[in-house]
Amino acid sequence: MIDFFDPDALSPALKELGYVDVVVDFTALHGFHVLDIVKELVSKVGHYIFISCSNVYYFDKTQTEHKLQDKKIDSPDEEKTVDLQVKYGNDLLLAQGKLSAENYLLDVHDKHNFPVTILRLPDVVGPYDNKGKHLGIQIALQQKQSVGTKTKQNMFSLVYAKDVIRAINETIKEKEKTFGKILNIAGDETLTIEEYIEEVAKILNVRPTRDNKKTAYLPSIYTGALDNSQAKRILQKWSPTPMTTWLPEVVEWYNDVDNQKYTAEILQRSLRQAKDLQEEKGGPQIM
Repeated sequence: MIDFFDPDALSPALKELGYVDVVVDFTALHGFHVLDIVKELVSKVGHYIFISCSNVYYFDKTQTEHKLQDKKIDSPDEEKTVDLQVKYGNDLLLAQGKLSAENYLLDVHDKHNFPVTILRLPDVVGPYDNKGKHLGIQIALQQKQSVGTKTKQNMFSLVYAKDVIRAINETIKEKEKTFGKILNIAGDETLTIEEYIEEVAKILNVRPTRDNKKTAYLPSIYTGALDNSQAKRILQKWSPTPMTTWLPEVVEWYNDVDNQKYTAEILQRSLRQAKDLQEEKGGPQIM
């Protein structure tokens, strides 16, 4: 097992690789992570797919209440970052790191034709979700507890986990059309947390109790709804599954106690790893 965040271990392993058709990078959190990888893979990778996060839109100066367009976002100046830190707190750290990685990769593409595609995701819901956001709502409803509706963002997007897999597969097939592109991989629905709770409650056949003083499980990304039209145009065989189709499948999957336990354990492990990384690095900083 190679520690992705240890350049002394990663670099020799990458040097030993021959030509690689596709790299799908879910793990890199910052520009200095992808820098180490690109140095070794720049001449021997056919396609580098970077999985980013829609919270990079925190830094979009043109952000409005409309669906967010997938475009390059400039790194913020220090004054802007301080203002956003007040609004978003520690959640800004991931946004900073992912944006620095995006911009480094796009710069290498522009200068050296590095074959990169960036996929920006909102909150992901589905089996094996490692954030447990849906799980928290479902358990609260099943146990007849109140469900929080307090959030910094009224309207938001979700994406079904299996649609992310399908989008990656189509990105690989359509690679020549996607090089240097940023694609929002999101569902077509624009939701409020109240609407989402209501839909889950209908499937469970329970009456929800809402609490507008308790923090909502969703969204965990406070940027709003995403425009997925470019992804659907370029990835011609990809379109998101309607929520009316996937949500009952997710609820049924989490009706299994073992699946609930699995997600809860993964969530705790992810939180520990994120905390350890932040303490080790002092938190990501813009390059």
